[in-house]
Amino acid sequence: MFIRLLFASIILSSVAAAQHLFPLETGYTWQYHSSDPQDNYLLRMTVEGDTIASNGKAYKYLTGSLLYAPFLRVSGDKVYGFHPYDSTEFILFDFDANIGDTMSVLNNGMNSIVLANTTTDVQHRSWWVFILFQGPPGNQYDLEDWSIQDSIGLTYEIGEPGMSYHLTGAIINGDTIGTVTSVSSIALDVPKEPELYQNYPNPFNPSTTIEYYLPRQFEVSLEIYDVLGRLVATLDHGVRAMGRHTARLDAASWASGVYFCRLRHESGSLTRKLVLVK
Repeated sequence: MFIRLLFASIILSSVAAAQHLFPLETGYTWQYHSSDPQDNYLLRMTVEGDTIASNGKAYKYLTGSLLYAPFLRVSGDKVYGFHPYDSTEFILFDFDANIGDTMSVLNNGMNSIVLANTTTDVQHRSWWVFILFQGPPGNQYDLEDWSIQDSIGLTYEIGEPGMSYHLTGAIINGDTIGTVTSVSSIALDVPKEPELYQNYPNPFNPSTTIEYYLPRQFEVSLEIYDVLGRLVATLDHGVRAMGRHTARLDAASWASGVYFCRLRHESGSLTRKLVLVK
């Protein structure tokens, strides 16, 4: 924990203006570096805009979300998430909670989000660590950790064993903090090439949502492969219009492990790694 706090304190020392505990406005962007030794890539999480969900509430929509849900809203000291596939709103983070408090119970009781730790650093900034647990009460294990810093948001995420994302830079309230690659091309620019976004949640059990974006009409195929390169499912196939598309993967009958989602299109292909943990 100390190393995470020290790292984030170094790159975030240039915060110019006070923000909400969890800043969430259109155009805000956070860039993370993957610890994956096989694919040491950058992941970008961006607040793209506003949307009204099926429950009638307004949310911010995030691409590349590492926060269990792509739709978030802030109310007081709480951050709420919304799952579009089951129309469920839940408390993702409560910054007024006590250590050990449960934020939400999800997935028919198989997941729970708990506040694990809080601290204040030497610069009087507050930090929280929330953990997503997997399994029924009495037989749970740590599935995903989120480290949150006051006025910055997510600074560190731990998912599958040996895999994590640490914050390298952000754009908040017009200020660039740390290092963000290709600043001029991010935020509200419409992608000019097809994009395959990271599935959410990830790791997942037993289902997950996969999204992709097309800048114009394409013929595509959205496929799932196992680690041996065998095709195990085709989620979408055909000519699709410009815009954002969503597919749902149900892996209830699959074995735990690493899978790969590949979006094939006429200009090439894009791949994301999926982790199923049961």
